[in-house]
Amino acid sequence: MPLTAAFPLTLTLFGTADYTLADGTVHPKLLCLGTVAVEDESAAGLILLEPKSTQLLVGMEFLRRLKKALLVGSGGVALMDAAAMEEQEASGDDSRETPPPKG
Repeated sequence: MPLTAAFPLTLTLFGTADYTLADGTVHPKLLCLGTVAVEDESAAGLILLEPKSTQLLVGMEFLRRLKKALLVGSGGVALMDAAAMEEQEASGDDSRETPPPKG
């Protein structure tokens, strides 16, 4: 979450954590306690504040708490209820699967 967006929300400062990026550099970050809402559901947890960010990024832990599934494919990204995805899998519906390459 952008640091400037956190101020008006009066989030509770929890502490700091060091994050190691793919290039090996370590960056300290502020952590706050807060609630994230997706559609009509909400979940409480830790929110990382990023001073240079201009966008919100919802982490996997929040998606798990909200019982959401993140689907990533060549056509884009989709967010769906995990229960709906499990129902599709249980019914044997494999229409989401990518067909094998032609060759």
